[in-house]
Amino acid sequence: MQLQDVKILPVLESHAQKQWQHLLEMLSQVTGMPGAYLSRCSSQQMQILSTNHGCPPATQAGEQFPILDLYCEQVMSSGEHLAVDDAWRDPKWAHGRETRAGIISYLGLPVRQLNGFLFGTLCIYDTQPREHCHQWLALMQSVVNIIESDLSLLEVGKALATESMTDPLTGLYNRRGMEARLDELLSLGRRLASKSPGKLVLGMMMMDIDHFKRVNDTFGHIVGDQLLQHFSALLTDNVRCEDMAVRWGGEEFMLLIPCIGARQLAVLAEKIRLTVMAAPLPLPDQPLPFTVSIGYGGLNCAHLSGDALEQLDQLMLKAKSLGRNRCYGLSSLA
Repeated sequence: MQLQDVKILPVLESHAQKQWQHLLEMLSQVTGMPGAYLSRCSSQQMQILSTNHGCPPATQAGEQFPILDLYCEQVMSSGEHLAVDDAWRDPKWAHGRETRAGIISYLGLPVRQLNGFLFGTLCIYDTQPREHCHQWLALMQSVVNIIESDLSLLEVGKALATESMTDPLTGLYNRRGMEARLDELLSLGRRLASKSPGKLVLGMMMMDIDHFKRVNDTFGHIVGDQLLQHFSALLTDNVRCEDMAVRWGGEEFMLLIPCIGARQLAVLAEKIRLTVMAAPLPLPDQPLPFTVSIGYGGLNCAHLSGDALEQLDQLMLKAKSLGRNRCYGLSSLA
């Protein structure tokens, strides 16, 4: 899957939303029910994802409700459809929350995800009693089948997108993943740095595991892979959730840190170096110590250029040429 395919996902999601809207309009027109909606349900709450135009105020797209004592709660708990012709005459629903809100007749079906777990409900309703609501069950089930197909395609697409943007060994972003998120990260950095004078838009580090080939040659590639995973875990444990750790290739890693001071960047680089020294790879016979060389620098422009990446790589190589297991950086990259 190429990067352009990843960018198509929002288009697919938009297409699915438009199709669901069209299906809800069709359901309302064919059944004569003024309200039709698709919901996302959990054990705690229900969120209205989409409704037909002219849907009564009781259900509006984007709204969330506690699911307790709702028709949808029974649909989700039973995994089966629910038909209510006249809630006023039904002892179970006569004094329920939705009856008080004006939802008097209702037909709802469960919607499932690709893995079979319940996703939510597809529902039509009226503010007046409607006899034989269940007569629309076959039509509703056909619409549920379409929605479930859309959800399956979206799940597969998202899984492929995640797979294409992450390194399967370490779980970190790969180069493609970094490129896909870079604009978002730079935007965050600019926004935060504008409120913090003296901060860099983006701090950057290039890290290389020292003598990694020697590890592979001495202990084998399985241990080499374990070392890459171990270092990746150390890296993610020592950065913020908004920072981005990237497996750049082989034993080289990159770290992108939005809105950080030049001094803080140098301190963080040294912290990572010392953390690695204090955390050898656990092996059955004895722990395997290792070190990293780090080049770092700051970015204060709107784009990450190839020249800046090249300079960052040269800073990392400088750290290695000075004896490895050290940090070498500049406050600002070209």
